[in-house]
Amino acid sequence: MGSIHFLTFIWILIVLLRQNLSLRKELTLESDTNSRIEKERSLRMSRNFGLAILLHAFFSLTYTLYGLGYLSFSNFQLILTSATSLQLFLYTVLYLNYFPEPSSFMIKILGVSLATVLILLCVVARISFVLIESHYDEARKTEIENLRENLKLGRGHILPKDVLYLISSSDKGYTTRSDSSDGNDIGPISKRMYRVLSLPENKPVYIIWYTFYSEGRIYEIGYPYESYSKMIHSIVSIIALILISSSIFLILLLPYLIRKGLRDLQTDRKKFEL
Repeated sequence: MGSIHFLTFIWILIVLLRQNLSLRKELTLESDTNSRIEKERSLRMSRNFGLAILLHAFFSLTYTLYGLGYLSFSNFQLILTSATSLQLFLYTVLYLNYFPEPSSFMIKILGVSLATVLILLCVVARISFVLIESHYDEARKTEIENLRENLKLGRGHILPKDVLYLISSSDKGYTTRSDSSDGNDIGPISKRMYRVLSLPENKPVYIIWYTFYSEGRIYEIGYPYESYSKMIHSIVSIIALILISSSIFLILLLPYLIRKGLRDLQTDRKKFEL
């Protein structure tokens, strides 16, 4: 998939390069001033749009790096979200500067401001999401460490809250499972993994599970997915509210504030001239 994305952007760059060369050739033969100005503008637009596509092509390589195992799932999502937000800003600026229909100064300021704020909030939301995931994993690992101590003391019946099941098997013949989202490195406590269980009523149950070693045995502990989703949805709701509020503020109040500020500057200028 990553290679397909990258080759698609390369194809777009080839098309833009051919257009750029064609415009340069037409520009050397053009004698009309207005036509030259329009072609120079189109040439700048083609060049800047090509640079934005080239940057996007480099970011698309993250798919390949993730597929080859050089990037973890969390880092892949963080890079992809940041890249998408940056592309939103670049394309917004290109649209406002080079769209055939004339745009007012107010629309340009409003568009760039809105894109900038949304970009920053998207990056902050992604970082917050990663931090919450890390906090969830640390909380589960702390519970598992306490459970390991209980197993050593013969109190394996004392389970942490929200645990759905705890099963064990001998270490002999153990193989790494393949249904992990982040990979599964055999160690004291595995990374977070996901599973779907089918009940007799054909109702799927989503499970988050970890594996760990204790006293020569391998244990698997399962948690309900709801415990994870509640923690994630809490930050998602807050970020969504902030995004909507910021967008409404920029769309409704920013034009008024800019006009008010410009009007005050014009008044001060008239007083100074008098």
